[in-house]
Amino acid sequence: MSTYEDTPDPAGESVIAYKLRELTRNVRDLLAWRREVDTERALLKQDAQTLGDRIDGLEKAVDALRKVLLGFAFTVAGAAIVFALTVLIATGKIGGK
Repeated sequence: MSTYEDTPDPAGESVIAYKLRELTRNVRDLLAWRREVDTERALLKQDAQTLGDRIDGLEKAVDALRKVLLGFAFTVAGAAIVFALTVLIATGKIGGK
């Protein structure tokens, strides 16, 4: 069986210190990366909300434009029907003279 000796091992301590420094450096890098990712996510969320608001505005504008175009189309169609009836009445095709 092996026994544990409480004697300092300079090579082992330097390896542990090296590993600890490496782990510390990795954690520091990960924390910096996490801050960058969090900042970028916040910006993307804000951009998405802004785009959503703009899309809502465009949707309202398109609906208003659709109503105007339908009104114009009905006006032109009504005017064409009235003109056709006027021509038919004026030529005596309808209205019985």
